[in-house]
Amino acid sequence: MPHVSGPWTHAEFWIVRIDRWTNEVEPLKEKKYFRVQYDLYERGLTDCEINAPKLRIKLREPRENEHTDCMGTRREPSDYVRTTSGQLDNLPSLDSLPCFIAHQPPVR
Repeated sequence: MPHVSGPWTHAEFWIVRIDRWTNEVEPLKEKKYFRVQYDLYERGLTDCEINAPKLRIKLREPRENEHTDCMGTRREPSDYVRTTSGQLDNLPSLDSLPCFIAHQPPVR
């Protein structure tokens, strides 16, 4: 984990594609792409992990007191590094994507 001084937590901002939900979230199951704020309490991910064909990730909606849009300063698709499998994906407008928070690294 990177060194952090003060009350701040380091975060990464991702655009993720979810092909299958383990629990069908009715209003979201038709959506495919999501903005995710990954709060680094444990560790960052390696390129190998990020490029794995399948990952499981625990997500939750932001709480009222969490004032985040899950984008930080990254406002354009070109601000994000694409994974190997996502190189050719056409992303919808980032503003149209739902926002989620992750606190634990994804697992294969």
